Amino acid sequence: MVEIHDGTSNTAKDRTVEGIAMYPTNDREGFAFMCLKTGKYRHSNNWTQLPINDERTQRVQTIAKDIVNVKILMEEIDDYVNGEIMKVAIRQEELQEERNNINNDSDESSESETESSDESNENEVV
Repeated sequence: MVEIHDGTSNTAKDRTVEGIAMYPTNDREGFAFMCLKTGKYRHSNNWTQLPINDERTQRVQTIAKDIVNVKILMEEIDDYVNGEIMKVAIRQEELQEERNNINNDSDESSESETESSDESNENEVV
């Protein structure tokens, strides 16, 4: 656990934030940190090591759970999208089947009209 120093600005804004060192980022002793307030990445060359306490440990666990929930949410979205895609595919198949039935009905009625016309022509010849 560390306290990341952001420098001074002569305002009431916090000059430090708590974080966890993740990995070195450059040759000038820079590190990547995860900010405990936001869970986001930060970079700094200036920090102070802090003792680990229950409050900080709890915050890290909360951030980890939030990350897991995002993964679950993404899976649910994927399932939903895939389900919607399947519904569209099924509906397209149904529409194609309806078109085929209409074409078949149309072909059958044309054939019966042709047969009726042929029969009436035969009757006229006799």
